[in-house]
Order: sequence, then C-alpha cells, then structure tokens
Amino acid sequence: MMNNPLRRWYGTGRKRRILRLVALIFVGLSALISSTVWFADQWFGWQARGQVYTDKTQLTPSRFGLLLGTAKYHPSGTLNPFYQARIAAAAELYHDGLLEFILASGNHNPPFYNEPRMMMQDLIQLGVPEAAILQDGEGTRTLNSVIRLKTEYHQDHVIIISQQFHIERALYQAKAVGIDAQGFVAVDAPPNWHWRVRVREVLARLYALVEIHLLRRADLPAA
Repeated sequence: MMNNPLRRWYGTGRKRRILRLVALIFVGLSALISSTVWFADQWFGWQARGQVYTDKTQLTPSRFGLLLGTAKYHPSGTLNPFYQARIAAAAELYHDGLLEFILASGNHNPPFYNEPRMMMQDLIQLGVPEAAILQDGEGTRTLNSVIRLKTEYHQDHVIIISQQFHIERALYQAKAVGIDAQGFVAVDAPPNWHWRVRVREVLARLYALVEIHLLRRADLPAA
C-alpha cells in the first residue's frame, strides 16, 4: 500500500495529466472551429471570382437588378452608409441602361417598417422612375430575396447590388437556386462601420452553408 506522500504525489500527477488532456482538447477544438470559420469565409470569395465587378462597363446588361435591403438608419439615428451606397449604385446602373427594373428587396416586418418603400422613395429622388422599381417586402433575408426573384418574378439572370462581402454570399445563394448572377459592388462603409457588419457576415456565411447543403432550403420544387 502506498504511503500518504506517495499517494498525494500520484494523485497530483494524475490531475495534471487530466488537466493537460483537457487543455489539449480545448486547443484542438478551438483550432478546428477557427479553421472552419476561416475556410467558410474564404470559400464564398473564391466561388464569386469572376462574377463581382466594381467597374460597371464590365457588366452584361440585365433586365433585373436585385437591390438588397438594409436599414436606412443606424439605431443611433445616423444614416447608414451601406444603405446610401447601395441606393446610389442601383440608380447609377439604371441611368446607364444596364437595368430595366430594380427589385428593391428588403424587410417589411413589422408592418410599420418598410425597407422596400424607403428604397423606392430614395431611388425616385435620384431620378429612377417609379414604374421601373418593384418592391418585395418578403426579402427579410438574402436567401429569401434570391428565391423570390426566381419563384415570384421568374428571373434567371440578375445583377445583385450591395457591398462586396454581401454580394459574395448572395451570388452563392443565387447559384444554389439556379440564377445566373453578377454582382456590382457599392461603395463600402468607413472602417468604424465595417468591422461590426463584417463579423456578422462571417456567421451569416456559415449559416448559409448549413441552409444550402444540410437543410436544403435552396432546393426549389420542380417547375
């Protein structure tokens, strides 16, 4: 039988081995999660190569432009630069004859909040005729917007208008529902706005992969 000092030494060593094993498992899981997040984030950029344009002269004209919605105002009450840049980019494409219609797709829930109406009003202020603007208040999420473009508006070709990080995800989702899409990049927001949205985008990309490849939410019924 081990005496008390030896037992204490053996017990202490065992605890250290267990703690070391737990630490190694934690580090391994952290590395796995980090690499998965990094890969998912980069994957959307790789998949969008050759479909994202900052030069409008490289775009192929399309009947529809999909203007993806976002809040016009920050909770602080200041104007959202992401929103302003998207509106300006959509109006620019229309005036240059690259679009026939702009589909303003955004959140209209709850009823007193209406992103598509705000987008339409601001597009009109930039000279886009009301007849050229369609409102989709069911575009509460990017995947909804591209699915409805296909199922409700029966479009297979589109120019998606947003910031680059958002466009890359939207292009991936559009491809999943059978839409041939190009992306036109609106001016990005200042860095103090960008980092918060960029962190959220990384999580949105992970969820987009789950929705498309595991939950199969982009699978449309046969026509």
